[in-house]
Amino acid sequence: MPSSLALRPVSPLASKIPLPVGSSLRQFPGGEVTQSESLTRSRRGIQPPSSQLTSSLADTQAFSTRHEQNMAHQEASEDAPGFPFYTWRPSTQGWEPINTLPTKTRDAIIANFHSVYTKATVKVRKERYIRMTSDDKIAKYLDDGKCLGHKVITLKKDDPTPANHTACSKCGENGRVCAQLIKIEIQPAVGLLPLPEVIAEGEESDFSFWHRPKSSRSKQ
Repeated sequence: MPSSLALRPVSPLASKIPLPVGSSLRQFPGGEVTQSESLTRSRRGIQPPSSQLTSSLADTQAFSTRHEQNMAHQEASEDAPGFPFYTWRPSTQGWEPINTLPTKTRDAIIANFHSVYTKATVKVRKERYIRMTSDDKIAKYLDDGKCLGHKVITLKKDDPTPANHTACSKCGENGRVCAQLIKIEIQPAVGLLPLPEVIAEGEESDFSFWHRPKSSRSKQ
């Protein structure tokens, strides 16, 4: 093969950067360089300072480990994309991986989410969810403050929205765990919100803290 056509070797560092199971790094507004761009840069001989490479690799490995553990507890449905689940914890005032909840509570929350969106018996809801979370559309919905119930089910401009990281009244009344599309570091995720304090029952470890049965008066 002529030397002009010979492939340049890929940087060993770039080839060792791990990715979360079942996902790939994607570029979103405010995010970092994707793995494919890192490979392109290394092929061109463009390298950041060694200290930056070391720090970036450590951060990527730590992030990948967290997502790998969390992705083990999420499930996609056919062509509906799957994302890691995080829960807002009043006790820590932050997003925590859902796998830190008791197994029974975690499984009940995830089952509720899939029954409403990715495995919805109302076909149009699943179609809206798939369309909204496609690669070319999801960026506009990340961290927009609105819940998936508003964007997939009710579609009403005057719908109540989650406030202070607690579930909106519509989801609370209709037997849905209130969920948002959020961004954890550079990756999209599903953020699940607890019920408002006045109607939540039990502790963070209880399913009743996140969900209550549908009211007989509720329509959506």
